[in-house]
Amino acid sequence: MLLSPQSQSPGSVPSRDIPAATVARLPIYHRVLGQLLDDDVATVSSAELAELTGVNSAKVRKDLSHLGSYGVRGVGYDVARLAEEITDVRRMELMRVSRAEQGCIEYTFAADPLDPGRVVLFEKWETQEDLDAHLAAIPAPAADAAPQVVPASSSIVIYDVTGERPLRR
Repeated sequence: MLLSPQSQSPGSVPSRDIPAATVARLPIYHRVLGQLLDDDVATVSSAELAELTGVNSAKVRKDLSHLGSYGVRGVGYDVARLAEEITDVRRMELMRVSRAEQGCIEYTFAADPLDPGRVVLFEKWETQEDLDAHLAAIPAPAADAAPQVVPASSSIVIYDVTGERPLRR
């Protein structure tokens, strides 16, 4: 399966042409890049990334080229920039998949531009049953999964809206 703008429906998340196999390897790269960032590593070569992920270096270079990230020969990839690019692609994939679910009207996951530590998730579903099905479909993390980002706080509110009207000025 290839993710491409031509296969998008109106209102769906635009995406780059990224093969599903590459998307499936992104969490592996992201976990390793997170470890490198924790160790204050600024750059990583495709050979080093291959060794750390167990993916051959040619495939690493091909995967990362789909993200628009090109390493510099003899220098490697900027670890922070690459981790950010992978986060963006994974966020878009999550939005694309969720928006394709039964009853999803809106699903937007966005960083707050004024507060870099804040992420906003806005969802709009046709029915409570559709939302319940979406929540039930979220897989539990595997026992050997990389540690997830743990929110410092969260606020989850469900609004029951009886109708809508245009804003008049």
